[in-house]
Amino acid sequence: MKKIIISSLDERILFSTNISGVYDIMTSIYPGRIIPEYKVFEVCKDDISKVSSYIEYLYGKPREIVKFPQITAYVKDYSLAETSFLVLQQLERLWEEKNLYCVEASAVSKNDRGILIIGRERSGKTRLALELYKEGFDFISNENTVINPLNNTIVGGSKVINIKPFYFNEIDKEFKRIAIEQKTDDINYKTYLIDLRKGKRVKTTSKISLIIEPFIYPYNVTRGLVSELQEFYVRNHLINLPTFLMRGTYVCLNKFGMFGKSIDTEKLAKKRCDMLFYKFDATIPKFSIIGDIKYVKNKVIELFEK
Repeated sequence: MKKIIISSLDERILFSTNISGVYDIMTSIYPGRIIPEYKVFEVCKDDISKVSSYIEYLYGKPREIVKFPQITAYVKDYSLAETSFLVLQQLERLWEEKNLYCVEASAVSKNDRGILIIGRERSGKTRLALELYKEGFDFISNENTVINPLNNTIVGGSKVINIKPFYFNEIDKEFKRIAIEQKTDDINYKTYLIDLRKGKRVKTTSKISLIIEPFIYPYNVTRGLVSELQEFYVRNHLINLPTFLMRGTYVCLNKFGMFGKSIDTEKLAKKRCDMLFYKFDATIPKFSIIGDIKYVKNKVIELFEK
């Protein structure tokens, strides 16, 4: 039985499995785009006392997850994504005890002023973050960003960028040179990863000073639109912050049950709702920007410098 410790944002999880090569899987570049600020190392005696929780991942017929904080997941088949997301799910429980929440967003910063980039899949979050990085902004995160709603702070995030095939040719040559072709479970589909964990301008924390919801057209266009997100908050619904990683926000509809019974509880879900819907600073400037990448980037910089 192979045992490794996964350390992420100062939380440590003991991960035990009989799947061969799990150490190589979890230290590969793939989990770097899912688990924020993570590192992996093999277990030694001194490490055990520092572990926050324990996950055992075994072959076999799917069964329910056992009581928190210890999890046992029995699965017949596995994928890289399932392995990583199981760890991320447990990390989220530990972070939330410290009022830290993982949301789907990208983030950059300059002079400790951060821009949180929100939006649905393929809206251009990653593209905009890369363009701002080229313009001298520090890179904080892509895809999964950890925030503290009580003090409006970004505290970490994943720094490996997933570039989908349909817009790989559009990215800058600088990023193409360091891109790594990534095989997926679908042999007919390939994706590219850019690892910025060792980049020159990479940060972990920043205050949130601006929230942008981009929609970037795939081709150059002359038209564009900027509008304030006046109704960022409505009753029981944060309309422009994706909820894919806000586990349990919709207690009945959005439980994360890939491994059987969800470890979300109604108490956790209510706290998450309260923090992200009502405690997050509503006065942070928020804008929706539509146009080609040049238009969107220039407008974001203009708003940031005001």
